[in-house]
Amino acid sequence: MSMWRQLLSILFSFSLVLYLILFLLESVVPGVVSSVFSLNYFLYPVLIFGIGSAIFPLPEVEPKQEPFHKSDLLVALILSFLGAGLIYYKIDLEPPLRQIISGLSGILILLTSVLVVLPEDYEWHAPKISRKYLVLVLIILVPTGIWGLNKIKFSPSLETTAISINPADYQIVLYNHSGSASYINSYKQILSGHGYVIVGGAVDPDPGITSTTVMFGEGDAGAGNQVADILRQTYSVVLTAPLATGGAHQIIVILGEASAQ
Repeated sequence: MSMWRQLLSILFSFSLVLYLILFLLESVVPGVVSSVFSLNYFLYPVLIFGIGSAIFPLPEVEPKQEPFHKSDLLVALILSFLGAGLIYYKIDLEPPLRQIISGLSGILILLTSVLVVLPEDYEWHAPKISRKYLVLVLIILVPTGIWGLNKIKFSPSLETTAISINPADYQIVLYNHSGSASYINSYKQILSGHGYVIVGGAVDPDPGITSTTVMFGEGDAGAGNQVADILRQTYSVVLTAPLATGGAHQIIVILGEASAQ
């Protein structure tokens, strides 16, 4: 029985780490994962193995204090640089606020990691810094970081054109890749309700695109992004792409797999 409990724990840890890695990749490069398969396929094993691990936990053992290694601090330093770099890449702020927020975030990650890896009875040597001072610094940095996050404006995938949009001037061609015939009628009603003119609607046999995608020309970015925002109310991932051919004021909408909702 103990072997099965250990197996459940290992599978849960592996599936969770794999899901977090794929989620991070999708956050950094939108569409790199969802264009191939839905992230939900990896979320289900996390839930199943997590519930199994909670129902059949490993036998409790008295925790053993692991010896402290200087390499732990090196790992914490590397993680703080990676975290600061990721935040610097993802936020859209003018200098120097962008560098300040990224730097403070990196310091926060470093201090939090140090608090985790250092044993409680660790004695600092020159300079002498106790854990309470690290906690004090965290108390100062956390409100500062929250304030900075409130000032962050994340970059959209495509910039919305700041013009007045009349949905009745746009034609939307719908293609159904969801695998469900009822989806196309449902989204016809949703988009028509926002004033857009719906044409087409046949089931496209081309299986090349599996994620929900909105395609539009450069001059129709305002309406195209508006349609994408409407779809994001029900789809977790909606991609946008340039439309190489087609007339002006025409938007192509490809409904992706139902599992991506």
